[in-house]
Amino acid sequence: MFCCAIWAIWKDRNKKVHDRKIIIGKDTANFVSSYMEELKRLEENTCTKRKEDVSWKAPSSLVIKINFDSALDGRRFRLVSGVAIRDERGVVFFTHTSFHKGVVSAFAAEALACQLAVSTGFDNGWIRVIIEGDSLTTVKKYKSLKFDKSHIGVFIRNIQQMKSNFQEISFNHVPRSANKLAHALAT
Repeated sequence: MFCCAIWAIWKDRNKKVHDRKIIIGKDTANFVSSYMEELKRLEENTCTKRKEDVSWKAPSSLVIKINFDSALDGRRFRLVSGVAIRDERGVVFFTHTSFHKGVVSAFAAEALACQLAVSTGFDNGWIRVIIEGDSLTTVKKYKSLKFDKSHIGVFIRNIQQMKSNFQEISFNHVPRSANKLAHALAT
């Protein structure tokens, strides 16, 4: 409460100096009181998001699901990408781990892992695939049709060019709990 009062007094002082408005003490006290009451209500009404342990879900028939993840060793600038591929029964029939050097950001690491997932699907001739990863930013960028000017834009463009080789391809964000195998391969 003390800090809130000091903040309100400082705010009122700035209004006097910059806006030439004079705030009386009673108004400042009312502001502090209502602000503290609002904070109290927020504490009481805080919603906690229930953490669910979501597990991997099988794709529909004749669709291949490719999960990807990456781990970055920032000191060695080395990336490990993990890709796990399963069919509609959940049977793992292909895994792949790649080591890369010179990758300097987690975003680039995830983007490179996603590119590896898509190119693995393409190289094996699968035409209906679902690409899943636990990097929301990466998945959103691959879904977007906008030209990406970020430092991972080259990966985005590569994948967008490969999309046309698939009859059906989708990108989904999943929580880490649904991406355990790819994560294990990358770590």
